[in-house]
Amino acid sequence: ADFNVTYTLKNVSSFLKDLTVGFYIGNIFDKEYIASISAADEARQTAATYYPGAPRTFAGSISGRF
Repeated sequence: ADFNVTYTLKNVSSFLKDLTVGFYIGNIFDKEYIASISAADEARQTAATYYPGAPRTFAGSISGRF
């Protein structure tokens, strides 16, 4: 489960029309999971490969419109 929220302030000043602030949390509960699986390659004699998903991550953003 992920969480994403943004908030926009309008008409912040005479030169800044909008200011948007955002916050994101990926994998809120820090669950372990398989993100992708590659198929086995018989020509190279390799087995299928499992790639783990990302752990809990945080990100923030600030953007402005002039």
